[in-house]
Order: sequence, then structure tokens, then C-alpha cells
Amino acid sequence: MNPATVALTDEASANKNVPLRAWRLKSRLWIMPALLALILLAIPVNQGLAAENFPEFDIPAQPLQSALAAFAEQADVSIGYPGSGIGNLRSPALTGHSTIREGIARLLEGSGLEFVIVDYETIRIILPDQSAATNSQAADDGTPDQGLQI
Repeated sequence: MNPATVALTDEASANKNVPLRAWRLKSRLWIMPALLALILLAIPVNQGLAAENFPEFDIPAQPLQSALAAFAEQADVSIGYPGSGIGNLRSPALTGHSTIREGIARLLEGSGLEFVIVDYETIRIILPDQSAATNSQAADDGTPDQGLQI
């Protein structure tokens, strides 16, 4: 066999494989977007404190500690509050649809307490004199305060 013929045959077979390789690559390109779409659909979306979340509340006027527990359950959020300082406080009733921010503000009305939204599923109730220190601590390291009940 002539070496030129062998080289030509090898080049011809190599060129035939190029379109096949390109086709295989193109046929696989749809896999990544499809996998990404499936992953995104499978991730549960926690709407906790999202702005568009308007849960319906049915919380009667009661001791603040009980009202916060009911609010956390109905809003699907975690609420941390000081172990002392809320024992004798009462909350007003909260009924109907409202945002999480409006709802917690309504429950704390007249209590002298403030709140900080830590993330999409966590609210921290603080005493007014602790608000500056708590805000700076949350911004610094993200660790919860000692003495908080969640």
C-alpha cells in the first residue's frame, strides 16, 4: 500500500469524524439547560419574609409570648426574643392578610419592643436600648444574641 494512500485514507476518516463529533456536541448542549431547569424546579421556594408574601393571620389579643408563637407558626418564620422583658406584655389582635413586616409591627405595637429582620425566615425581637448593639452585632458576625428564645 502506498504511504500517500494510507495518509489520505487516515485524513478522510478523520474528517468524517469531525461532523460526527460536532453533532454529538450539539446534541448534548440541551442537557445542561434542561438539568438546570430541573434543579431550579426542585428547589423549594421559602417565601417566609418575601415582599409578595401576604399570609392570612388569625391571632387574638393575648400575652405577647403566645402571640409571637402563633405568628411564627402562621407566617412560617422563626422568631427570637429576649428571655426576659416580655412576660407581662400583651399583644393586640392580628387578623386578615398582611405582610410579615406589617404583622410583626402590629403585634409589637405599644410594647416598646422593636424587631430586626435577620433573613428571609428569621425575625429578632429586641429591647429598644439593645437595638443599636444588636444591629451592629448582626452585621458583624451574624451570630444570634445570648438569651434569645427561638
